Amino acid sequence: MFDGTIQLRSAENPKKNYARPLPVTINIQWPIFTNETGGYSASFPPTWTAQELDSAVFFLSPLTNSKRNDPDELHVPPDIAIRVFANDTNLNIDDFVLQFDSGWFNRYVERNEFLIGGHAGIRFRDLGTEVGHAPVLATFVQISSNSVLLLTVPGYESDLTAERVQVYDQVIKTLTFE
Repeated sequence: MFDGTIQLRSAENPKKNYARPLPVTINIQWPIFTNETGGYSASFPPTWTAQELDSAVFFLSPLTNSKRNDPDELHVPPDIAIRVFANDTNLNIDDFVLQFDSGWFNRYVERNEFLIGGHAGIRFRDLGTEVGHAPVLATFVQISSNSVLLLTVPGYESDLTAERVQVYDQVIKTLTFE
């Protein structure tokens, strides 16, 4: 979406600008990726690509795509990764996060609980710490009593860009569940 202004000039006097800028809004539709097996859909920027690998979905920016195609680059993580995990013991989202990866995410400096489409979620951020964790951003969403979605920005804070954070936040807002 573009929120900006357009300034008009007079044809008779091209050096003169009109003092009132006109607001302009341009809506750009994001493509929707649907994972029927995982039971969710999410949108991503039109210049990015979605890539499925095993049970994971990766959203890749144009820059990440070009790095992944460079034979000199050894390991290029995706910009955003989405995975769905089984919750065979039907734990609530808090208990699932406590047991997931030995409670790794509970060491993060910031934890926010939220609802998205009636589904409980917990977002973790580990920005600005002396010793950061990876992934630096992680969001868990309880899809059903027996499955939990994990959306991450892989890598450390030094790998983070403002664009990745902005896209990550927007992808979370677009999540829908079957």
